Amino acid sequence: TYPQVFTDIRFGDHLTLWGYTLPLGESYRPNERIPITLFWQTDEPLDQNYNVGLLLRQKEPDWPIAQQPNDPEPLWGFAPTSTWQPYTPIYDNRAIQLPSEVGAGEYVLWVLVYPTGQPDALLAVTAEQTALDGQVAVLPVVITVTD
Repeated sequence: TYPQVFTDIRFGDHLTLWGYTLPLGESYRPNERIPITLFWQTDEPLDQNYNVGLLLRQKEPDWPIAQQPNDPEPLWGFAPTSTWQPYTPIYDNRAIQLPSEVGAGEYVLWVLVYPTGQPDALLAVTAEQTALDGQVAVLPVVITVTD
């Protein structure tokens, strides 16, 4: 299985988000869930576990709207990063619940990765070593919410 969109975003030295799939598309209504599959891999064994934060933010101004609860480890803890084998894809299914009061508009998805139990996120970079908002990767998609 391959992602709908390839991203090649590296977090830290060895963890890569190589793509994502939005199985229900890019348009939603208030109180719906946005399911997403993140496609991960590492290029060498990892010696620690990482949590993944997924947030929905307004495009302008930059306000958080919704996020998945608790920033869990991949596959809700069933696939800790310390168990990943190099170059083996990991399919990480997640979802963000839209609030009932969310307004119509355009939104973006942010991804951040940080060591379990630690507050500092890993630096997010592209293959060209360009920082993406520092520690946060902005996925190349616009989520539209309609009334």
